[in-house]
Amino acid sequence: GEPPGGNGYRRALEVDANARGLGSRVVFTGHLEDIPALMAAVDIVAVPVVQPEGFGRVVIEAYAARRPVVASRLGGLCEIVEDRLTGWLVPPRDVSALTEAILDLLEDPALRAKLGEAGRRRVEAYFSMDVLLKQLSGYYQHVLAVDGEPSRHRLRERAWRGDHRTLRVFRGAAQTTGGLSYPLHVPIND
Repeated sequence: GEPPGGNGYRRALEVDANARGLGSRVVFTGHLEDIPALMAAVDIVAVPVVQPEGFGRVVIEAYAARRPVVASRLGGLCEIVEDRLTGWLVPPRDVSALTEAILDLLEDPALRAKLGEAGRRRVEAYFSMDVLLKQLSGYYQHVLAVDGEPSRHRLRERAWRGDHRTLRVFRGAAQTTGGLSYPLHVPIND
């Protein structure tokens, strides 16, 4: 079959929503670029995945916008969502549990705000760019240490050889790459 996101798949979802009498209540937006605006328009973010995800980026985006999350208790989501503290985890494919969690949050604005603030604090503590860059810098200091001391020369030598796994940082995100084709600037205190 067609992968999720294709026009045929979307059309099938629209037909299903209409058949269930939900056509006027469900919006199929297609691809969106302005995630902060989207998050500002919702009260709760549901992530009812049925297959494990390595990392739930949408959860981090929801937390950054102070939105509580209802997610499947599956894969990496279990490490990001603190059940009943930053959101709710529900069993995968359990429509009743998912519905109950969403309705409970819809009916309790104070709880939504409390979970949303806790999520924001979690993002700031573990997933902010400052935290990620400190972790990346620490990683390089550890990997490139000579006799326990970081070495700028060793960093340059490895970066230019390109014979090891490195992390390339660009536009505020990190991407794993097998080599390096340009100079990498990582703060290392000698």
